Amino acid sequence: MGKYEIITAENLSAAELAKLIDHSLLFAYSTKEEILKFCGEVKEYGFGCAAINPRFIELVAQELKGTDAHINAPIGYPWGANLIETKAAEIYSCVRLGATDVDYVISVGAAVGGDWDYIKREAEAMVKAARDCQVPSKAILECCYLTDEQKVKAALAVKECGVDYVKTSTGFGSGWCTVEDVKLLKEAVGVDTGVKASGRVTDYKFAMDLIHAGASRIGTRAGVDVIKSMG
Repeated sequence: MGKYEIITAENLSAAELAKLIDHSLLFAYSTKEEILKFCGEVKEYGFGCAAINPRFIELVAQELKGTDAHINAPIGYPWGANLIETKAAEIYSCVRLGATDVDYVISVGAAVGGDWDYIKREAEAMVKAARDCQVPSKAILECCYLTDEQKVKAALAVKECGVDYVKTSTGFGSGWCTVEDVKLLKEAVGVDTGVKASGRVTDYKFAMDLIHAGASRIGTRAGVDVIKSMG
């Protein structure tokens, strides 16, 4: 049995689904007051993970101390165009502040241009930093800019380097996650690597469609709406 088998249960309870959600607040203009409200949502609904920009990691780690929620740091977010060394340093810095989980954006231009050696060198550095810090790593492919062939090649390249998850989207690109992309990525990486679906997941039905397609995690800024839409 692989670690990331497809979840086949027809329905999940609110508590079960909340544990699969990486609830996020990643706008550049988010304020401290909004972050504190966000932390209240994570605690109230029992979300499995809180994803916030690095500036607020220490605050959120303090606010969520004593809960089961992981603290997710987005690395090289949202464009992925940072130097490899900068992304690696950001992982170490964010974990020191309290992050327990990291999502890095791949160099999307390298994938579009077919520079798979660069994608692998980057992934190796990200995985090393994450493993040094004993936290899981997710590679954001930003599928909206890639062909299906490029999505598969990118997923296999980062899987080869040891990432724990491949992720569909940042939520800030020109498109968002689709059931088709989740299926494609899951078929590519198999049961030993997870798939995180992210971007415009706003209701329970879509979240369950993504989970049945192979998503092990759901990333969304609308976590509360997803739970409330269960009826």
